[in-house]
Amino acid sequence: MADTKPKHTSLPSMTDERYEKTDARLNAVIIVSLLIVAAAVMSAVAVWYYYSFALDKLRIKQAMVAKRPGPAAEIPADMPKLEINSPVNLKLFNEEKQARLHSYGWVSREVQVVHIPIERAIELTAERKLPSQPVEEFTTATARDNGADLPQDSSSGRTSWNLQR
Repeated sequence: MADTKPKHTSLPSMTDERYEKTDARLNAVIIVSLLIVAAAVMSAVAVWYYYSFALDKLRIKQAMVAKRPGPAAEIPADMPKLEINSPVNLKLFNEEKQARLHSYGWVSREVQVVHIPIERAIELTAERKLPSQPVEEFTTATARDNGADLPQDSSSGRTSWNLQR
């Protein structure tokens, strides 16, 4: 009769292992981690030192420029200045202009020129009925250049000089 027992198959040999036999060495992991942390700290210190040095150098340079006579010291009073707080400066500027637009005052006493509120100026202009120019319909026939100055083809900004190069 035939043997009904299953045949025994051989297990893989212990020499054919495909996995690590030991864990990672802890001292190597610690050394690499410390080197990474040391590099990060040294980078932060180098950046801090560089910026503090650059800031000191900038302060010294600004102090030297402010002390020396020359064009920087001779800036007229009516020239624009560096704005430190733009929104506040803009608000003050607008308030000044609005106050002038809505008040009477002298422009020049020598030639006796005054300014008047804008509302009053509009009223006076309407009362005097200043001459106005008639409005003509705009057509290509009434255009001054009749299309002579319009580009004739799509050049995309290229000129003949650029195309010859």
